[in-house]
Amino acid sequence: GLLSFTHLIYSQTAVPPAGSGTQSDPYQIAALENLYWMTQHNSSGTYYVQTADIDASSSATWDGGAGFDAVYFYDCHYDGGGHTITGLYINRPNEHNLGLFRLVGAGATVTNLTVNNASVTGDYNCGIITGSTSSDINGNGPASTVQNCSVSGTVVCEYNGGGIVGSNNYYSLIDQCQATVQINGTDYLQGGIAGHNNNHSQITNSSASGSVNGTYAIGGIAGSNSKGSTIANCTSSVDVSGSDQYIGGIAGRNKEGSYISDCGATGNISGRDKVGGLVGYSYDSFVDTSFSTGNVNGTGSKTGGFVGEINGGSVNNCYTQSTVNGASITGGFAGNIKNNGVVSNSYSTGAVSGNSTLGGFAGQVNNAVVEHSFWNIEASGLSVSAGGIGKSTSEMQSLCTYADGTDANWDFMNETANGTADFWGLNDTENQGYPFLSWQGFTHTASCGAGIDILTNFISVYPNPAKTTIFIKSKDVEIQQIELLDDSGKIVLKKENISNKIPVVDIKEKVQGLYLLKIRTDKGIMIRKIIIN
Repeated sequence: GLLSFTHLIYSQTAVPPAGSGTQSDPYQIAALENLYWMTQHNSSGTYYVQTADIDASSSATWDGGAGFDAVYFYDCHYDGGGHTITGLYINRPNEHNLGLFRLVGAGATVTNLTVNNASVTGDYNCGIITGSTSSDINGNGPASTVQNCSVSGTVVCEYNGGGIVGSNNYYSLIDQCQATVQINGTDYLQGGIAGHNNNHSQITNSSASGSVNGTYAIGGIAGSNSKGSTIANCTSSVDVSGSDQYIGGIAGRNKEGSYISDCGATGNISGRDKVGGLVGYSYDSFVDTSFSTGNVNGTGSKTGGFVGEINGGSVNNCYTQSTVNGASITGGFAGNIKNNGVVSNSYSTGAVSGNSTLGGFAGQVNNAVVEHSFWNIEASGLSVSAGGIGKSTSEMQSLCTYADGTDANWDFMNETANGTADFWGLNDTENQGYPFLSWQGFTHTASCGAGIDILTNFISVYPNPAKTTIFIKSKDVEIQQIELLDDSGKIVLKKENISNKIPVVDIKEKVQGLYLLKIRTDKGIMIRKIIIN
Protein backbone atom coordinates (compact mmCIF):
# COMPACT_ATOMS: atom_id res chain seq x y z
CA GLY A 1 0.00 0.00 0.00
CA LEU A 2 1.02 3.60 0.74
CA LEU A 3 3.94 2.70 3.02
CA SER A 4 5.72 0.61 0.41
CA PHE A 5 5.16 3.31 -2.22
CA THR A 6 6.68 5.95 0.09
CA HIS A 7 9.64 3.71 0.78
CA LEU A 8 10.14 3.24 -2.93
CA ILE A 9 10.24 7.03 -3.56
CA TYR A 10 12.82 7.63 -0.84
CA SER A 11 15.06 4.63 -1.40
CA GLN A 12 18.33 5.20 -3.19
CA THR A 13 18.88 3.62 -6.59
CA ALA A 14 22.21 2.42 -7.99
CA VAL A 15 22.69 3.23 -11.68
CA PRO A 16 25.98 2.13 -13.30
CA PRO A 17 27.86 5.11 -14.79
CA ALA A 18 29.36 5.23 -18.26
CA GLY A 19 33.02 4.31 -18.51
CA SER A 20 35.14 1.39 -17.37
CA GLY A 21 36.89 2.88 -14.32
CA THR A 22 40.38 3.04 -15.82
CA GLN A 23 42.61 6.09 -15.99
CA SER A 24 41.93 6.48 -19.72
CA ASP A 25 38.22 5.68 -19.43
CA PRO A 26 37.06 6.71 -15.93
CA TYR A 27 33.58 6.08 -14.63
CA GLN A 28 31.48 9.18 -15.45
CA ILE A 29 29.52 10.28 -12.39
CA ALA A 30 26.65 12.35 -13.81
CA ALA A 31 23.83 11.83 -11.29
CA LEU A 32 23.14 10.96 -7.66
CA GLU A 33 22.27 7.40 -8.71
CA ASN A 34 25.81 7.05 -10.14
CA LEU A 35 27.29 8.37 -6.89
CA TYR A 36 25.28 5.80 -4.93
CA TRP A 37 26.41 3.07 -7.32
CA MET A 38 30.00 4.05 -6.55
CA THR A 39 29.45 3.39 -2.82
CA GLN A 40 28.28 -0.14 -3.66
CA HIS A 41 30.87 -1.11 -6.27
CA ASN A 42 34.13 0.76 -5.56
CA SER A 43 37.38 -1.20 -5.65
CA SER A 44 41.04 -0.24 -5.34
CA GLY A 45 42.64 1.44 -8.34
CA THR A 46 39.42 2.84 -9.80
CA TYR A 47 39.13 6.23 -11.54
CA TYR A 48 36.06 8.49 -11.54
CA VAL A 49 35.24 11.84 -13.12
CA GLN A 50 32.15 13.89 -12.30
CA THR A 51 30.54 15.21 -15.48
CA ALA A 52 27.58 17.23 -14.14
CA ASP A 53 26.39 19.05 -11.03
CA ILE A 54 24.56 16.72 -8.64
CA ASP A 55 21.71 17.52 -6.26
CA ALA A 56 22.18 15.21 -3.29
CA SER A 57 19.53 16.75 -1.02
CA SER A 58 17.34 13.63 -1.22
CA SER A 59 20.14 11.78 0.62
CA ALA A 60 18.53 13.18 3.79
CA THR A 61 15.81 10.52 3.42
CA TRP A 62 18.15 7.58 2.85
CA ASP A 63 18.71 4.73 5.29
CA GLY A 64 15.94 5.76 7.69
CA GLY A 65 17.25 9.34 7.86
CA ALA A 66 20.91 8.37 8.44
CA GLY A 67 21.65 9.70 4.97
CA PHE A 68 24.57 9.04 2.66
CA ASP A 69 26.76 6.03 3.51
CA ALA A 70 30.21 6.70 2.09
CA VAL A 71 32.92 4.47 0.71
CA TYR A 72 36.48 3.76 1.89
CA PHE A 73 38.70 5.03 -0.94
CA TYR A 74 42.06 3.22 -1.35
CA ASP A 75 44.31 4.12 -4.28
CA CYS A 76 41.24 5.48 -6.11
CA HIS A 77 40.83 8.80 -7.89
CA TYR A 78 37.81 11.11 -7.95
CA ASP A 79 38.05 14.16 -10.23
CA GLY A 80 35.12 16.49 -9.65
CA GLY A 81 35.67 18.09 -13.03
CA GLY A 82 34.89 21.49 -11.55
CA HIS A 83 31.35 20.37 -10.72
CA THR A 84 29.28 20.65 -7.55
CA ILE A 85 27.49 18.25 -5.21
CA THR A 86 24.76 20.08 -3.27
CA GLY A 87 22.91 19.03 -0.13
CA LEU A 88 24.97 16.00 0.94
CA TYR A 89 23.41 14.74 4.18
CA ILE A 90 24.97 12.38 6.75
CA ASN A 91 23.49 11.86 10.24
CA ARG A 92 25.29 8.93 11.88
CA PRO A 93 26.09 10.10 15.43
CA ASN A 94 27.41 6.69 16.52
CA GLU A 95 29.72 6.16 13.55
CA HIS A 96 33.17 7.49 12.63
CA ASN A 97 35.05 8.30 9.40
CA LEU A 98 32.20 10.22 7.79
CA GLY A 99 32.05 12.47 4.72
CA LEU A 100 31.56 12.14 0.97
CA PHE A 101 34.31 9.54 1.47
CA ARG A 102 34.88 7.72 4.73
CA LEU A 103 38.65 7.49 4.17
CA VAL A 104 40.92 8.80 1.41
CA GLY A 105 43.69 6.25 1.83
CA ALA A 106 47.22 5.77 0.55
CA GLY A 107 47.57 6.88 -3.06
CA ALA A 108 43.98 8.08 -3.34
CA THR A 109 43.12 11.54 -4.70
CA VAL A 110 40.05 13.76 -4.60
CA THR A 111 40.38 16.84 -6.82
CA ASN A 112 38.52 19.71 -8.49
CA LEU A 113 35.29 19.29 -6.53
CA THR A 114 32.80 21.58 -4.77
CA VAL A 115 30.43 20.25 -2.09
CA ASN A 116 27.91 22.87 -0.98
CA ASN A 117 25.28 23.02 1.76
CA ALA A 118 26.44 19.76 3.30
CA SER A 119 25.46 18.44 6.73
CA VAL A 120 27.68 15.86 8.43
CA THR A 121 27.02 14.54 11.95
CA GLY A 122 29.09 11.78 13.50
CA ASP A 123 31.07 10.43 16.44
CA TYR A 124 34.70 11.17 15.42
CA ASN A 125 36.67 11.81 12.20
CA CYS A 126 34.05 13.86 10.37
CA GLY A 127 34.61 16.12 7.35
CA ILE A 128 32.63 17.20 4.30
CA ILE A 129 35.08 15.70 1.79
CA THR A 130 36.34 12.84 3.95
CA GLY A 131 36.41 11.63 7.53
CA SER A 132 40.11 10.74 7.36
CA THR A 133 43.13 10.73 5.13
CA SER A 134 46.01 8.35 5.67
CA SER A 135 49.07 7.52 3.61
CA ASP A 136 51.90 5.08 4.37
CA ILE A 137 52.88 5.51 8.02
CA ASN A 138 56.57 5.78 7.06
CA GLY A 139 56.01 8.24 4.22
CA ASN A 140 56.82 5.69 1.54
CA GLY A 141 54.68 5.49 -1.57
CA PRO A 142 52.09 7.95 -2.92
CA ALA A 143 50.36 10.35 -0.56
CA SER A 144 46.68 10.67 0.10
CA THR A 145 45.68 13.96 -1.54
CA VAL A 146 42.68 16.30 -1.43
CA GLN A 147 43.31 19.18 -3.83
CA ASN A 148 41.40 22.11 -5.29
CA CYS A 149 38.22 21.34 -3.36
CA SER A 150 35.69 23.78 -1.90
CA VAL A 151 33.01 23.09 0.70
CA SER A 152 30.24 24.79 2.62
CA GLY A 153 27.95 23.47 5.33
CA THR A 154 27.91 22.22 8.90
CA VAL A 155 29.85 19.50 10.73
CA VAL A 156 28.88 18.18 14.15
CA CYS A 157 31.43 15.77 15.59
CA GLU A 158 32.64 14.73 19.03
CA TYR A 159 36.33 14.96 18.08
CA ASN A 160 38.37 15.33 14.89
CA GLY A 161 35.82 17.50 13.10
CA GLY A 162 36.88 19.59 10.09
CA GLY A 163 35.49 21.35 7.05
CA ILE A 164 37.51 19.34 4.50
CA VAL A 165 38.72 16.37 6.58
CA GLY A 166 38.29 15.20 10.15
CA SER A 167 41.79 13.78 10.58
CA ASN A 168 44.59 14.49 8.06
CA ASN A 169 47.06 11.79 8.91
CA TYR A 170 50.41 10.17 7.98
CA TYR A 171 52.04 12.20 5.20
CA SER A 172 48.72 13.23 3.65
CA LEU A 173 48.18 16.49 1.74
CA ILE A 174 45.35 19.02 1.62
CA ASP A 175 46.14 21.71 -0.95
CA GLN A 176 44.25 24.62 -2.54
CA CYS A 177 41.06 23.99 -0.60
CA GLN A 178 38.44 26.41 0.76
CA ALA A 179 35.89 25.87 3.51
CA THR A 180 32.96 28.08 4.52
CA VAL A 181 31.64 26.15 7.48
CA GLN A 182 30.13 25.91 10.92
CA ILE A 183 32.03 23.31 12.91
CA ASN A 184 30.05 22.57 16.07
CA GLY A 185 32.28 20.14 17.91
CA THR A 186 30.95 18.56 21.06
CA ASP A 187 34.49 17.94 22.30
CA TYR A 188 38.10 18.45 21.14
CA LEU A 189 40.20 18.72 17.93
CA GLN A 190 38.01 20.87 15.69
CA GLY A 191 39.20 22.99 12.74
CA GLY A 192 37.95 24.89 9.73
CA ILE A 193 39.95 22.69 7.32
CA ALA A 194 40.93 19.72 9.55
CA GLY A 195 40.26 18.70 13.10
CA HIS A 196 43.76 17.22 13.34
CA ASN A 197 46.75 17.70 10.99
CA ASN A 198 48.99 14.92 12.23
CA ASN A 199 52.06 12.77 11.55
CA HIS A 200 53.98 14.73 8.89
CA SER A 201 50.87 15.83 7.02
CA GLN A 202 50.40 19.14 5.20
CA ILE A 203 47.71 21.75 4.75
CA THR A 204 48.83 24.27 2.13
CA ASN A 205 47.42 27.16 0.08
CA SER A 206 44.02 26.89 1.74
CA SER A 207 41.50 29.15 3.50
CA ALA A 208 38.61 28.89 5.90
CA SER A 209 35.76 31.16 7.01
CA GLY A 210 32.76 30.77 9.28
CA SER A 211 32.91 29.49 12.86
CA VAL A 212 34.54 26.64 14.77
CA ASN A 213 33.46 25.68 18.29
CA GLY A 214 34.46 22.94 20.71
CA THR A 215 36.20 22.26 24.01
CA TYR A 216 40.00 22.16 23.56
CA ALA A 217 42.48 22.16 20.64
CA ILE A 218 40.25 24.32 18.44
CA GLY A 219 41.61 26.26 15.43
CA GLY A 220 40.58 28.21 12.36
CA ILE A 221 42.53 25.88 10.05
CA ALA A 222 43.33 22.90 12.32
CA GLY A 223 42.56 22.02 15.90
CA SER A 224 46.07 20.63 16.26
CA ASN A 225 49.15 20.67 14.01
CA SER A 226 51.18 17.76 15.40
CA LYS A 227 54.19 15.47 14.96
CA GLY A 228 56.17 17.21 12.23
CA SER A 229 53.19 18.48 10.27
CA THR A 230 52.93 21.73 8.27
CA ILE A 231 50.37 24.47 7.74
CA ALA A 232 51.63 26.93 5.09
CA ASN A 233 50.18 29.72 2.96
CA CYS A 234 46.81 29.52 4.69
CA THR A 235 44.35 32.20 5.82
CA SER A 236 41.50 32.01 8.31
CA SER A 237 38.68 34.47 8.91
CA VAL A 238 37.04 31.93 11.22
CA ASP A 239 35.62 32.95 14.59
CA VAL A 240 37.08 30.32 16.93
CA SER A 241 35.80 29.50 20.40
CA GLY A 242 36.55 26.79 22.93
CA SER A 243 35.40 26.18 26.46
CA ASP A 244 38.81 24.84 27.54
CA GLN A 245 42.43 25.39 26.39
CA TYR A 246 44.54 25.52 23.20
CA ILE A 247 42.44 27.89 21.10
CA GLY A 248 43.96 29.71 18.09
CA GLY A 249 43.15 31.50 14.85
CA ILE A 250 45.15 29.08 12.67
CA ALA A 251 45.82 26.18 15.05
CA GLY A 252 44.80 25.47 18.62
CA ARG A 253 48.05 23.55 19.15
CA ASN A 254 51.30 23.54 17.17
CA LYS A 255 53.48 20.81 18.65
CA GLU A 256 56.23 18.21 18.35
CA GLY A 257 58.37 19.75 15.63
CA SER A 258 55.51 21.07 13.51
CA TYR A 259 55.62 24.19 11.38
CA ILE A 260 53.33 27.11 10.50
CA SER A 261 54.45 29.69 7.92
CA ASP A 262 52.99 32.44 5.73
CA CYS A 263 49.60 32.31 7.45
CA GLY A 264 47.14 35.00 8.52
CA ALA A 265 44.20 34.88 10.94
CA THR A 266 41.59 37.65 11.11
CA GLY A 267 38.74 36.04 13.09
CA ASN A 268 37.85 36.60 16.74
CA ILE A 269 39.27 34.05 19.18
CA SER A 270 37.92 33.11 22.61
CA GLY A 271 38.72 30.40 25.11
CA ARG A 272 39.90 29.75 28.64
CA ASP A 273 43.63 28.95 28.81
CA LYS A 274 46.42 29.21 26.20
CA VAL A 275 44.46 31.35 23.76
CA GLY A 276 46.15 33.17 20.86
CA GLY A 277 45.27 35.11 17.73
CA LEU A 278 47.25 32.66 15.57
CA VAL A 279 48.15 29.73 17.87
CA GLY A 280 46.92 28.83 21.32
CA TYR A 281 49.90 26.72 22.36
CA SER A 282 53.18 26.16 20.46
CA TYR A 283 55.30 23.35 21.92
CA ASP A 284 58.78 22.66 20.51
CA SER A 285 57.57 23.90 17.13
CA PHE A 286 58.02 26.78 14.71
CA VAL A 287 56.01 29.73 13.42
CA ASP A 288 57.37 32.05 10.74
CA THR A 289 56.16 35.04 8.70
CA SER A 290 52.56 35.01 9.93
CA PHE A 291 50.10 37.50 11.43
CA SER A 292 46.85 37.85 13.38
CA THR A 293 44.38 40.74 13.65
CA GLY A 294 41.21 39.45 15.34
CA ASN A 295 40.12 40.17 18.92
CA VAL A 296 41.47 37.64 21.44
CA ASN A 297 39.71 36.90 24.71
CA GLY A 298 40.91 34.44 27.36
CA THR A 299 39.00 33.87 30.57
CA GLY A 300 41.83 31.96 32.26
CA SER A 301 45.61 31.94 32.01
CA LYS A 302 48.07 32.67 29.18
CA THR A 303 46.43 34.80 26.53
CA GLY A 304 48.33 36.50 23.71
CA GLY A 305 47.53 38.54 20.63
CA PHE A 306 49.58 36.09 18.55
CA VAL A 307 50.16 33.03 20.74
CA GLY A 308 48.94 32.07 24.19
CA GLU A 309 52.03 30.12 25.26
CA ILE A 310 55.35 29.32 23.59
CA ASN A 311 57.02 26.29 25.19
CA GLY A 312 60.33 25.81 23.35
CA GLY A 313 60.74 26.24 19.61
CA SER A 314 60.68 29.61 17.91
CA VAL A 315 58.52 32.35 16.44
CA ASN A 316 60.22 34.59 13.87
CA ASN A 317 59.15 37.50 11.67
CA CYS A 318 55.55 37.63 12.87
CA TYR A 319 53.14 40.34 13.99
CA THR A 320 49.78 40.84 15.62
CA GLN A 321 47.40 43.78 15.62
CA SER A 322 44.94 41.91 17.84
CA THR A 323 43.21 43.48 20.81
CA VAL A 324 43.84 41.20 23.78
CA ASN A 325 41.85 40.64 26.95
CA GLY A 326 42.92 37.96 29.40
CA ALA A 327 42.57 37.10 33.06
CA SER A 328 46.15 36.29 34.11
CA ILE A 329 49.48 36.14 32.23
CA THR A 330 48.46 38.19 29.21
CA GLY A 331 50.59 39.90 26.56
CA GLY A 332 50.11 41.87 23.37
CA PHE A 333 52.09 39.22 21.47
CA ALA A 334 52.38 36.24 23.84
CA GLY A 335 50.98 35.33 27.22
CA ASN A 336 53.93 33.20 28.31
CA ILE A 337 57.26 32.27 26.69
CA LYS A 338 59.29 29.53 28.39
CA ASN A 339 61.71 26.59 28.17
CA ASN A 340 64.22 28.00 25.67
CA GLY A 341 61.53 29.42 23.43
CA VAL A 342 62.75 32.18 21.10
CA VAL A 343 60.78 35.08 19.66
CA SER A 344 62.61 37.32 17.21
CA ASN A 345 61.85 40.11 14.73
CA SER A 346 58.20 40.37 15.74
CA TYR A 347 55.80 43.06 16.96
CA SER A 348 52.41 43.73 18.53
CA THR A 349 50.23 46.84 18.32
CA GLY A 350 46.95 45.94 20.05
CA ALA A 351 45.38 47.13 23.30
CA VAL A 352 46.08 44.77 26.21
CA SER A 353 43.86 44.34 29.25
CA GLY A 354 43.46 41.80 32.04
CA ASN A 355 43.57 41.18 35.75
CA SER A 356 47.18 40.22 36.55
CA THR A 357 50.65 39.67 35.05
CA LEU A 358 50.20 41.85 31.99
CA GLY A 359 52.84 42.88 29.46
CA GLY A 360 52.81 45.05 26.38
CA PHE A 361 54.60 42.31 24.44
CA ALA A 362 54.66 39.34 26.82
CA GLY A 363 53.05 38.62 30.17
CA GLN A 364 55.82 36.25 31.33
CA VAL A 365 59.19 35.14 29.97
CA ASN A 366 60.80 32.20 31.79
CA ASN A 367 64.16 30.84 30.60
CA ALA A 368 63.44 32.11 27.08
CA VAL A 369 64.61 34.78 24.65
CA VAL A 370 62.80 37.74 23.11
CA GLU A 371 65.05 39.60 20.69
CA HIS A 372 64.67 42.49 18.26
CA SER A 373 60.94 42.63 18.95
CA PHE A 374 58.62 45.55 19.73
CA TRP A 375 55.29 46.57 21.16
CA ASN A 376 53.34 49.80 20.86
CA ILE A 377 53.30 51.49 24.27
CA GLU A 378 50.55 53.94 23.30
CA ALA A 379 48.20 51.46 21.61
CA SER A 380 48.68 48.69 24.19
CA GLY A 381 48.15 51.02 27.13
CA LEU A 382 51.15 49.36 28.83
CA SER A 383 54.67 50.67 29.34
CA VAL A 384 55.94 47.40 30.88
CA SER A 385 56.54 43.96 29.43
CA ALA A 386 58.38 40.75 30.30
CA GLY A 387 60.13 41.00 26.91
CA GLY A 388 60.38 43.20 23.88
CA ILE A 389 61.16 46.89 23.35
CA GLY A 390 58.41 49.47 23.83
CA LYS A 391 57.98 52.14 21.17
CA SER A 392 55.60 55.00 20.38
CA THR A 393 53.14 54.77 17.50
CA SER A 394 55.30 57.00 15.31
CA GLU A 395 58.36 54.88 16.05
CA MET A 396 56.41 51.67 15.32
CA GLN A 397 55.51 53.13 11.91
CA SER A 398 59.10 54.11 11.08
CA LEU A 399 61.40 51.86 9.09
CA CYS A 400 64.39 53.10 11.12
CA THR A 401 63.03 51.34 14.24
CA TYR A 402 63.38 47.94 12.60
CA ALA A 403 66.25 48.20 10.15
CA ASP A 404 68.89 50.67 11.28
CA GLY A 405 70.95 48.24 13.35
CA THR A 406 70.33 49.86 16.73
CA ASP A 407 67.45 47.76 18.05
CA ALA A 408 67.06 45.38 15.12
CA ASN A 409 68.23 44.38 11.66
CA TRP A 410 64.99 43.19 10.06
CA ASP A 411 65.21 42.07 6.45
CA PHE A 412 63.10 44.48 4.37
CA MET A 413 62.52 44.66 0.65
CA ASN A 414 64.76 47.00 -1.34
CA GLU A 415 67.76 46.56 0.96
CA THR A 416 70.49 43.97 1.21
CA ALA A 417 72.39 45.05 4.31
CA ASN A 418 70.08 42.93 6.52
CA GLY A 419 69.70 40.01 4.10
CA THR A 420 68.05 39.16 0.81
CA ALA A 421 65.05 37.12 1.96
CA ASP A 422 62.92 40.33 1.97
CA PHE A 423 60.51 39.24 4.72
CA TRP A 424 59.13 42.73 5.41
CA GLY A 425 57.81 45.88 3.77
CA LEU A 426 56.38 49.21 4.93
CA ASN A 427 54.43 52.15 3.57
CA ASP A 428 52.38 54.97 5.07
CA THR A 429 48.89 53.79 4.09
CA GLU A 430 48.61 50.00 4.05
CA ASN A 431 48.48 47.72 7.12
CA GLN A 432 47.71 50.81 9.24
CA GLY A 433 51.20 52.13 8.51
CA TYR A 434 52.91 49.23 10.33
CA PRO A 435 55.35 46.73 8.77
CA PHE A 436 53.68 44.04 6.67
CA LEU A 437 54.91 40.66 5.47
CA SER A 438 56.07 40.70 1.86
CA TRP A 439 53.76 37.80 0.93
CA GLN A 440 50.75 39.99 1.76
CA GLY A 441 51.33 41.81 -1.53
CA PHE A 442 51.44 45.40 -0.33
CA THR A 443 53.89 47.90 -1.82
CA HIS A 444 57.09 48.72 0.04
CA THR A 445 57.99 52.41 -0.27
CA ALA A 446 59.48 53.42 3.09
CA SER A 447 63.09 54.36 3.65
CA CYS A 448 65.00 55.17 6.80
CA GLY A 449 65.01 58.96 6.33
CA ALA A 450 67.76 60.40 4.21
CA GLY A 451 70.08 57.50 4.84
CA ILE A 452 73.40 57.34 6.69
CA ASP A 453 75.51 58.22 3.65
CA ILE A 454 73.65 61.47 3.06
CA LEU A 455 73.49 62.39 6.75
CA THR A 456 77.26 62.03 6.97
CA ASN A 457 77.49 65.16 4.84
CA PHE A 458 75.39 67.12 7.37
CA ILE A 459 76.64 65.82 10.72
CA SER A 460 80.12 65.58 12.19
CA VAL A 461 81.00 63.89 15.47
CA TYR A 462 84.27 64.66 17.29
CA PRO A 463 86.60 63.73 18.85
CA ASN A 464 86.70 59.99 18.24
CA PRO A 465 88.19 58.34 20.29
CA ALA A 466 86.90 60.54 23.11
CA LYS A 467 87.65 60.82 26.83
CA THR A 468 85.25 63.18 28.53
CA THR A 469 83.10 64.93 25.92
CA ILE A 470 81.63 64.32 22.46
CA PHE A 471 80.53 67.24 20.25
CA ILE A 472 77.95 66.90 17.46
CA LYS A 473 77.90 69.55 14.78
CA SER A 474 75.06 69.68 12.26
CA LYS A 475 74.25 71.65 9.13
CA ASP A 476 70.73 71.89 7.58
CA VAL A 477 69.31 69.11 9.75
CA GLU A 478 67.50 69.26 13.08
CA ILE A 479 68.88 66.95 15.76
CA GLN A 480 65.94 65.59 17.74
CA GLN A 481 67.42 62.86 19.95
CA ILE A 482 70.80 61.45 20.89
CA GLU A 483 71.35 57.99 22.41
CA LEU A 484 74.56 56.30 23.51
CA LEU A 485 74.42 52.49 23.54
CA ASP A 486 76.97 50.10 25.01
CA ASP A 487 78.19 47.00 23.13
CA SER A 488 75.24 44.95 24.40
CA GLY A 489 72.76 47.40 22.85
CA LYS A 490 71.69 48.88 26.18
CA ILE A 491 70.98 52.63 26.16
CA VAL A 492 73.36 54.22 28.69
CA LEU A 493 72.66 57.89 27.89
CA LYS A 494 69.78 59.69 26.21
CA LYS A 495 69.29 63.37 25.32
CA GLU A 496 66.05 64.85 23.98
CA ASN A 497 64.58 68.35 23.50
CA ILE A 498 67.92 69.48 22.13
CA SER A 499 68.14 73.25 21.72
CA ASN A 500 71.85 74.09 21.51
CA LYS A 501 73.40 74.35 18.06
CA ILE A 502 76.28 72.00 18.84
CA PRO A 503 75.07 69.43 21.36
CA VAL A 504 77.56 68.23 23.95
CA VAL A 505 77.51 64.65 25.23
CA ASP A 506 79.15 64.20 28.63
CA ILE A 507 80.88 60.78 28.83
CA LYS A 508 83.09 61.33 31.91
CA GLU A 509 81.29 58.60 33.88
CA LYS A 510 81.37 55.99 31.10
CA VAL A 511 83.72 53.01 31.20
CA GLN A 512 86.22 52.57 28.40
CA GLY A 513 85.13 50.59 25.34
CA LEU A 514 83.18 50.60 22.10
CA TYR A 515 79.82 52.39 21.96
CA LEU A 516 77.20 53.29 19.36
CA LEU A 517 76.05 56.90 19.08
CA LYS A 518 72.54 57.03 17.58
CA ILE A 519 71.52 60.47 16.31
CA ARG A 520 67.90 60.92 15.27
CA THR A 521 67.21 63.89 12.99
CA ASP A 522 64.33 65.26 10.94
CA LYS A 523 65.94 63.63 7.89
CA GLY A 524 66.60 60.20 9.38
CA ILE A 525 68.94 58.42 11.76
CA MET A 526 72.70 58.25 11.76
CA ILE A 527 74.73 55.77 13.82
CA ARG A 528 78.40 56.23 14.65
CA LYS A 529 80.78 53.85 16.40
CA ILE A 530 82.49 55.71 19.24
CA ILE A 531 85.51 54.62 21.25
CA ILE A 532 85.73 55.95 24.79
CA ASN A 533 89.21 55.70 26.32
